Amino acid sequence: RGGAKIKELEDSSGSRIKVTRGTYESEVKIFGSTDVQNKAKMLIDNLITNSGQNYVRGGTEKEVSQKVDEYVSRD
Repeated sequence: RGGAKIKELEDSSGSRIKVTRGTYESEVKIFGSTDVQNKAKMLIDNLITNSGQNYVRGGTEKEVSQKVDEYVSRD
């Protein structure tokens, strides 16, 4: 725990990932080039899909994936 999974995703994708946790939702921002952001998003989507309800507390897998799409930052 303690951000180990985020660090692993950052190392695997080459991106920087910032997660702001809320009570019912979390905001995910991905920083880096477009290619790096897309790779990080794919890894996050795979994590959500393969982990099922362990990572999905605030909605269905599809809803969480859509939220990841909404919060991908192009900064």
